Amino acid sequence: MLFRSPCFFFAHRSELLEQAQATMDRAGVKGIALSVFQKDFSSQGGREGGLCIFDEAHHAVASSWKNVQSQFHGPAVAITATPDRMDKQRIQSAGFTEVFQISIRDLIKQGFLVRPMAQKLAVSICDNILESHDDALTMTARSVVDEFYRYGRKKAMVFLPSVECSRRFSAELRAIGMSSSHLDGTSGKLRSIAVDAFKKGESQFLCNVALFTEGFDCPDVDCVILLRE
Repeated sequence: MLFRSPCFFFAHRSELLEQAQATMDRAGVKGIALSVFQKDFSSQGGREGGLCIFDEAHHAVASSWKNVQSQFHGPAVAITATPDRMDKQRIQSAGFTEVFQISIRDLIKQGFLVRPMAQKLAVSICDNILESHDDALTMTARSVVDEFYRYGRKKAMVFLPSVECSRRFSAELRAIGMSSSHLDGTSGKLRSIAVDAFKKGESQFLCNVALFTEGFDCPDVDCVILLRE
């Protein structure tokens, strides 16, 4: 099917939108990446017939997605790697019908995903202790760096229990001599600068709480560190 109107790609985070726009531009697709949090799309041409792609579509039950659907009337496709929501709501309630599904096991077999290797740290600390005690944070940071070098890793994403804990943990990593950035929803313009530096290999660690749990595109990340319950 040939669409003369542009393809509209909707997502809820700036990194996802930037990735999608860059991919469409490289592929020669007449596409526009738009935030689902935009309220008014009346100035956007092609709303009646353009193909609408909803990324991370398990969020489609939210009011922001419904607002988009009320203003765009072309064919719609929903895609997500995590269709199951904690509140048990399903994307079918947003008007979508499941047409294709593939398992993580099959994606690994086909080479689209890597087979994960899990390793416990030498320390075992709960969220409250990690957030409340500087010595626990320092000890954990040193253990992380030891394991990072032990397995010859190059680039790691670190998930922590709170914004303040993430900020302090990133500072501990820098104190040890590692290059690290902390990012959260208030990072502003520094967010895109830090993400770009991380993707280019100028930073070894990217610390956050849950900012990069969905759709973040950085294939050469070879380590994910989970320091939250």
